[in-house]
Amino acid sequence: MGSSFRRSKRSTSSRGLGRLEVGEEYTVRVFAVSRRGDGMAKIRGYTVFIPNTKAGDVVRVRITRVWSRFATAEVIGE
Repeated sequence: MGSSFRRSKRSTSSRGLGRLEVGEEYTVRVFAVSRRGDGMAKIRGYTVFIPNTKAGDVVRVRITRVWSRFATAEVIGE
């Protein structure tokens, strides 16, 4: 009768997201452009928004901010 309800926190890995850290660098291909005009790429399950890029661009980026499901990055090279 006295059942307890426990809320479990989902770990990042249970959502299929790998760990992404500010300052890490990646080479990515931009697959689309967001409504705000930023290029979008995928890294370890995160959607990464990259200003001043367009679909089809292949660029070297540095992660600048990370949230629970998305991140932002800056272009550091082509």
